[in-house]
Formats: sequence, structure tokens, C-alpha cells
Amino acid sequence: MKIPLIFECKQCQRQSCVFMNLNAKSVDWRCDCGWTLPGVLMFNANTGLLILRRARYELKSNNDPSLCIVFSAMAVECEVSRLFFRWSRVGQGTQRRRVGDTELEERLRTYRSVKRTLEKTAELMHPAGMRNFIVSRSGISRRIATGFPNLDADRFVPIVVKQLFWPRNRILHLGDTAYDVRAATRAFNVASLTLFVYQELNAKKREDLRRGIGCQTAPCSRPVTRLHLGS
Repeated sequence: MKIPLIFECKQCQRQSCVFMNLNAKSVDWRCDCGWTLPGVLMFNANTGLLILRRARYELKSNNDPSLCIVFSAMAVECEVSRLFFRWSRVGQGTQRRRVGDTELEERLRTYRSVKRTLEKTAELMHPAGMRNFIVSRSGISRRIATGFPNLDADRFVPIVVKQLFWPRNRILHLGDTAYDVRAATRAFNVASLTLFVYQELNAKKREDLRRGIGCQTAPCSRPVTRLHLGS
């Protein structure tokens, strides 16, 4: 999968869109004027946010609302799966058998629905569940109240499924591409919010481990940067 990145030349100030492979560790870029930006490291980039960049590109540059919806849902599903794998392995001591990718994939499939996957992955990081986490975080609650008036803590996951994954399923399963810019923008913003919530869950889990078990148990990651459809 190719992800669009915008680079600005420090010499001529011209901006260029460069496509990188999602799994690339670094990106080299050379402006038409000759200025070179070698080896931009990407190993700490958040996979979900990178895919969300592709969703934005499909809407803003290709005018393809349906593909924007598909990539927005993919961004959330990929990031939630990554966190499921990550935190399912935490706590495996040297005396315990390490759980492999295949076994974790099978475990993930037993959830059988996106709703249950979202809920169970959230519980890996906050055992009290998604609702409890949202109401305990004023920043998340405020962001939902100001930017997503139809969302609330009690129905957060079901509404995410309805507004993001139901349209995705109609596109992929029925070939229904009758979605406009408004629908795509809504799906994109719901995906952006959902990624924000899960990164907050991830940060909270790391902090819990630092306080209770030790820093060495929690791998480091960069904080989330919000993406805005209008930027």
C-alpha cells in the first residue's frame, strides 16, 4: 500500500507529494530544483494514522468518497489489531511460551464482529471497558461533546461501527458507492476520533505498567498527531 507524504523543499519552498510503501523504514526525496532530503526515518510512524493519510488523499485529491470510507475503516481496524497483538503479549515471562502471530490471529477471529473486537481490545488496556475510560478522561469527553454531538460514552463503540464500518461493508460487500463527500468526511472524522481514543488507551496502559511493573515492560511509541480533513 502506498501512503502519500507531503514534503516542502527548504530551498525553493515548493511542496511535493511523495508516495511511500506502508512498511518502508525510510523515505528519500529529491526536489526538482536539486535539493535532497535523504533518509527520512519512518520506523516510529503510527500505521493507523498513515493509512488515514491515504483516506484523506483519496477524498481531497482523487474525489473518491467511497475509497476514503474504506481506508478510514482500514486505519482503525489495523491500529486496533496492532494494539491487540501488542498487549496480548505483555506479561509473558521467560518461563511462559510466547504466543505467536498465528495463534493471536485465531484468537482475534473468535471475536467474530468489529464491535466485539473494539471492546475486547480496549479491555486489554483498560479492564473496566471503553465507557469507563471515556468518562474518566476529560479531554476525550470534551472532544466528543464539541466535535461529535451524536456520540456519547454509553454508545461509543456501536456508533463507531454504524457510522464507519457499516458504510465500509456496503461498499465492499454490495458495491454500493453512492456515498458523497459529507458521508466520507463523517467516516474520516469518526476514524480520526477512534484512533485518538485508542492511542490514549495505549498511553494509559503504558503508564500503568511504568507505575506498577517497570518501564522495561512497556515498549515506547510516539504520541498521536491529529489529522484534520480540512488541512
